[in-house]
Amino acid sequence: MASNTLTGRTLDHDKAVAATPPAPATAPLELMVEPQEHSNWCWAAVASGVSKFLDKTDTWPQCSVATAVIGHGCDCCDDYDESTCNVSSSARFALGKTGNLRDWDPLPDDASDQIDQLAQNVAAEMANGLPVCLRVSWDGDDPSDDSEGHFIAVRNVDKNDQDEYCFLTTDPIYGDAHYSVSDFVFAAYGNQFKPDAVHGKWTHTYYTCKSS
Repeated sequence: MASNTLTGRTLDHDKAVAATPPAPATAPLELMVEPQEHSNWCWAAVASGVSKFLDKTDTWPQCSVATAVIGHGCDCCDDYDESTCNVSSSARFALGKTGNLRDWDPLPDDASDQIDQLAQNVAAEMANGLPVCLRVSWDGDDPSDDSEGHFIAVRNVDKNDQDEYCFLTTDPIYGDAHYSVSDFVFAAYGNQFKPDAVHGKWTHTYYTCKSS
């Protein structure tokens, strides 16, 4: 259970979805995270896309998300300043500002032993029409600090030919991708895009809701 300091609510994921997760969804959510408008705005792009999908409005373009999260009187829409606006942050803060954060938690230390359960938890959200957002830690990032790293959203859970659970994700840099859940847990996310470079590990999960 995690406390969302942005809304003051105490959030409990276990009470929000069925105790026995349903089978993986068969059709991907019609969620599309648009390309991030600035180099550090993956968190803003994810929150903007989730808000548009869940609330069916364009209330939160990326610049408005950034303005709300950064604060301090900045205006990243009409008075964009690179040094002030193009900064790292977290999907946790961004989804909190759009009203679409229901819960969040770090991946458990023993995640490698819980891959099927983790996938089923995300599948339960998909079955309820709710995207799940992930924080990916690249090599060199602090895996415990979710104010840096990369943020993406999950559109579907299915299985590959090896009967492994997989995520279909929408990424504000790389677009749609299909990876096994074990790739996320064992730091292999990104090898489709950057086979000779750093790879990403799933470290945090953000559960969404419609804004109230």
